[in-house]
Amino acid sequence: MPAQNISSKPIYQMIREARIAVGLSQYEFAKAINQTPQYVRQFEKGKAPYDRGLLEACGNALDLSLDELTDLSLDYRLIVLTAGESEFGHAS
Repeated sequence: MPAQNISSKPIYQMIREARIAVGLSQYEFAKAINQTPQYVRQFEKGKAPYDRGLLEACGNALDLSLDELTDLSLDYRLIVLTAGESEFGHAS
């Protein structure tokens, strides 16, 4: 896989995947972050504005720090890079 095609997932996608992994519905997650289920649906599509406060609320609901949330995208990128290296011997 060429290096130029490797990118991290957007934070809203990583949060959605973490929400699903811990077994929270959009409704439960919305309650936990003091938002509406409609907002969560839009947020998870990348169509709703968000700020640091919302990201912190998401982290609290998922039992992750803000640093851990933002590191999820880095972890994903590193996994993809490592997979590319093992498949091709190096990341090109």
